Parts: sequence; structure tokens; C-alpha cells
Amino acid sequence: MDTPKQHTITTSNLQIGYRSKKKDLLIASGLNLSLEGGKLVCLLGKNGIGKSTLLRTLSHVQPRLGGEIYIDQQKIEHWTAPELAQKISTVFTERIPANNLSVYELIALGRQPYTNWLGKLNESDLHYINLAIKQTQCEDLLSKKHHQLSDGQLQKVMIARSLAQDTPIITLDEPTAHLDIHHKISLFMLLKRLAKKMNKAILVSTHEIHYALEMADELWLMDENGLQTGATKDLVKAKQIDQLFSSDLVKFDAISRQFVFSKD
Repeated sequence: MDTPKQHTITTSNLQIGYRSKKKDLLIASGLNLSLEGGKLVCLLGKNGIGKSTLLRTLSHVQPRLGGEIYIDQQKIEHWTAPELAQKISTVFTERIPANNLSVYELIALGRQPYTNWLGKLNESDLHYINLAIKQTQCEDLLSKKHHQLSDGQLQKVMIARSLAQDTPIITLDEPTAHLDIHHKISLFMLLKRLAKKMNKAILVSTHEIHYALEMADELWLMDENGLQTGATKDLVKAKQIDQLFSSDLVKFDAISRQFVFSKD
């Protein structure tokens, strides 16, 4: 008998947006989502549709406007901040504030949720730091200062820090922005490997539709009408991808699995 799937994150009628003193700005509502360990999920949608808002809300960085978010079947607000930091880690595109941290020190910061008030690393901390370095192949960068890194190298190091945090859930917001094609492919392959080999639930917001279609186990498609989710092959077959960008300029070609110029 098959073991029931365990959903790491689930939502119930989630509403996302921005809250102000005057009124709420609702971006999306009625979101019923699930994110499982062992899967790479890509969140697709045009600029300004609310992808970053959804990621920040699921990560508890930004408050929801309504509905519920559950982490391991518990409402997200029932977890303390240190407990939540052991459940979910985030990789955003913002540059790190200027400081003199080495790459090793930056990766080691991922252990903050587990260290004592002195921040002293024990054997377990060192194990997860070294494992993260090995998984992301950052060995040759450790002595460098983080501001000496290229964008591609820094993204890899930030993923290593997230791995050192040892969370079952990782969310990433546009991790391939400003990367060349080699680093884009390398990063997607890394995320796919981490999901499979380390049973991570990885959610990536991206504009790299071609790579998402090739690598993702599932897609979350976000547009003005809401959010469609499902296995990549099923959404392609159902022509859900075609509706992602409503434009006379481009159309989705199912054979090449890419958006191409429309000749109509």
C-alpha cells in the first residue's frame, strides 16, 4: 500500500496583497495550494502579477490578508520565529548589505536558528555547513569576500546558506536574474538535484519558462484569473501555458515548449 503524500506547505483560501491604514490591496484570493517534499515547483507569471508577494507571504515575511497557511499541518502563526526558521528558508534577489564577511562566514549564518546565544558552532552545525558547501560545490570560493563574487557565484553561495539552515522548504525569488546561460542551467540542475536527493520542497519564482518546463515537477501558473497548478506535462497538454501571457505578439509552441513570436 502506498504511503500517503505529506504536504509540507498547504494553504486554504489564501488571500495575498498589501495592507495599509486606508484599505487593503488584494492581489489574489482563494488560493488552495500544496507543496511537497522532493519536488521542484516553478511559479510562472508576468511581471507585477504577484509572484514575489506570494513567495513572501508563504515564507511569513509578509502578512496574508486572509485564509490560512499551514506548515506540516500546523497554522503558520503557531510556529515561533526560531521554529519557523528551521522549517523554511528563503533566497531573495536583494544584494547583501556591505560588510566584510567571507563566503564561509556567510554560509555559516544559515546555522543561526540552531546556535546558542553566543553563536558558537557545534559539530552538528559544522556538519551541515560542510554538507551545504559540498552540495553546491563552493569549496573554491570559501576564502573570498562575498562582495568579490559574480552574481552567479553569489546565488550559489546564498543557496548554500539556505542548505546550511537545513530546512525542508526553500523558496527562491528569481534566482537566475542577471545570470548567463551557463549559470542559469547550472542553477536549475542544482535545485532539481537538491529536491530529489535531499527531499527538499523547493519553490522557485522565475521568468525562465523554457528551463521551468524542462526541470520542474510541477508548475504554478499565476495570471489575472488566479492560479493554476499541476504536473508540467498535464498543464502543457491542457494548454494552460498558452494563457500565461495574453498578447498578440507571442504564442506558446507546444513542440519546442517555448513562447515564440506570433506570425498571425
